Amino acid sequence: MLVLAPPGDRLAGTTRNELARCGMPVLWLDPSDFPGGWDVGWSVSAADGFLAAPGMRVSLTELRSVLARPGSPSRLDAVAEEDREYVSAEVTATMLGLLAGLECPVVNRPRPGGVGRVVVRAGGRLAACGLALAPTLVTWVPDAATEFYRSVCNQRALASRPTGRTKPELIEGRQRDDWLAHAAGEPLVLQALPAGERANVIVIGGRAICLDSDRLGAAERAACVRAAAALGLELAQFDLVLGSAGAVCLEVSELPDLPANGQHEVVEAVCDLLADGAVMA
Repeated sequence: MLVLAPPGDRLAGTTRNELARCGMPVLWLDPSDFPGGWDVGWSVSAADGFLAAPGMRVSLTELRSVLARPGSPSRLDAVAEEDREYVSAEVTATMLGLLAGLECPVVNRPRPGGVGRVVVRAGGRLAACGLALAPTLVTWVPDAATEFYRSVCNQRALASRPTGRTKPELIEGRQRDDWLAHAAGEPLVLQALPAGERANVIVIGGRAICLDSDRLGAAERAACVRAAAALGLELAQFDLVLGSAGAVCLEVSELPDLPANGQHEVVEAVCDLLADGAVMA
């Protein structure tokens, strides 16, 4: 099994340790080390090739499954500054091509249109799966942001950027000033934050696990499972608010955090997924 993840990824690291404890061979590669620390070669037509690192060479046909957890961009210190943008694009394309072309299961296999906040780019698909969404505005216009913040959000909102590179920040009252003023320079995402209990649901291979609330019903769990499937994600985390009117989805992440409680249940489910449903000892 192949784990593609940065060294500090706790979910990937704990999963690797559990797989190793059960006697399953695991290869760990840091995506940011490519192509300096490890290399890949494959034939698109033959769907065969290899992964190579110092003292190691593995045929792609030997891979049983892959856990893909992208981290920071590749380190390109040895590349001339004027060439880094081009080389970075080539590295990204190579990684996407590799993961898309592997015949073994890949969790999560990259798909087109997978950049930016999910509620912005795929809100329609989430709603079609039965997930209610918070009122959301994407704008470059400070006056429009201010009006939405006052009239729809009641001066309590989550503010972020459409790229999804940083986590949404809660703004209340006069805290809005800096965020709303910045809307003139780059697009701003504002989400009304409904009252209620926050709950995180992790979907793993068609199974919904909620460890921080006992109020989540079967219908909401099923909606999360349908939404993950619609997004092409075998592993996803749903940020929900459980209010008087039901569950509202704030965001979906394909990089779930390892929860503080219930770690074993989550890791065991990920291991089962990588082992193609086999029951692990």
